[in-house]
Amino acid sequence: MTAPRFTQKLNGQRVLPIGGTGGVGMAVAQALAEHGAEIILSSSREAKVKRVIDDLASQYAHAKSGISGYTCEGEEVAEDQKVGQVRTIASIPVAKIGIKYIDKARDSSITFTGGSTSERPIAGGFGQCSRSSPRGSTGWGAFDLAAYIRVNVDAPGVIETDLWQGMGDEGKRQFFKQHEASIPTGKVGQPDDLAEAYLYCLRDKNATGIVVDSNSGVFLQWR
Repeated sequence: MTAPRFTQKLNGQRVLPIGGTGGVGMAVAQALAEHGAEIILSSSREAKVKRVIDDLASQYAHAKSGISGYTCEGEEVAEDQKVGQVRTIASIPVAKIGIKYIDKARDSSITFTGGSTSERPIAGGFGQCSRSSPRGSTGWGAFDLAAYIRVNVDAPGVIETDLWQGMGDEGKRQFFKQHEASIPTGKVGQPDDLAEAYLYCLRDKNATGIVVDSNSGVFLQWR
């Protein structure tokens, strides 16, 4: 019988998904567990880390021994300031520190999270502009770490997560309806959809310095 060539690429690989305890991050963690990766979760809330570890262990019993997590402590700051700092600043020092502990090999990589609003802004989306910065950093990172570690960016469009809960149920429903009328797929993305983009960046050893757009085709002129 031929040994698996594609489904085992992440088996035994150690992956640290920053913010992997909810929404897209949770979907990525689940995908990693399915592919046999060793997962190290991180979050600012200890109870959340423990809950997600327990959930993953119950869903993927075969991967239980390879799932761990730690709490990232931070200063007490206003919520909006904290969110801005995480999205615009935190990824850079995390990467700078992280490369000291990453094997220098083609199967090692760093994947940032960006956003489609840097290429096509949406009304009322000024608060999302912080997601545009990783697009510029991926080329810099790929050059600086060439021949050692691959660097890529996943850039999602509108994904149905709790990010939009501030709109309220009706506001979110109306926003999604309006957005879906303007995109080729006719449907906002789901966390499971975007998880595939992260898996691709992790698995393709020939991918570096690229931006993977998972955005329902929002860049296309549609209707």
